[in-house]
Amino acid sequence: EVLNEYQSGKPLVSQEPFIEETVYFKDYSDALIRKLEDKLTELESAKETLEHEITERIRVEDALRRSEKELRIRNRIADVFLTISDDEMYAETLKIILDALNSDVGAFGYIDMTGALIVPSLTRNVWDKCQVADKDIVFPQETWGNSIWGRSIREKRSYFQISRVATSPRGCLLY
Repeated sequence: EVLNEYQSGKPLVSQEPFIEETVYFKDYSDALIRKLEDKLTELESAKETLEHEITERIRVEDALRRSEKELRIRNRIADVFLTISDDEMYAETLKIILDALNSDVGAFGYIDMTGALIVPSLTRNVWDKCQVADKDIVFPQETWGNSIWGRSIREKRSYFQISRVATSPRGCLLY
């Protein structure tokens, strides 16, 4: 009889599902939905974690690039100090610094035993352009005034200024 029903195309079970089957399928469907919701929550959490890790990695890579650039500059300066004569050392060091800062003008010098700023690098690329009266490469402390470089030396801090400097002497390239 079952074989005859099968061959005739009649369904082997009644069309009406049992109440237990309906409850079972609903419970199963609810369980699947909960699992999907849990997985979605896990995926959202994993996405946030990855976004944070990627942001942190980018920050660390940027810091590493800056550090590597700084180290290359320091190594170039150290090479100049070790291989170039004193007369050329200031100008060569200034070239490295100007290149690193993407600047056209600057000064590189030292403080002597009297406390004066000595800037041998001035004689190289700006001496002829400088229109300061009685110019010299020696700047005693009393001449520093409130200039940006005078403040920088006194306060042992770096300052950066793009605009013309009103406290520079008349004729100075930075005035």
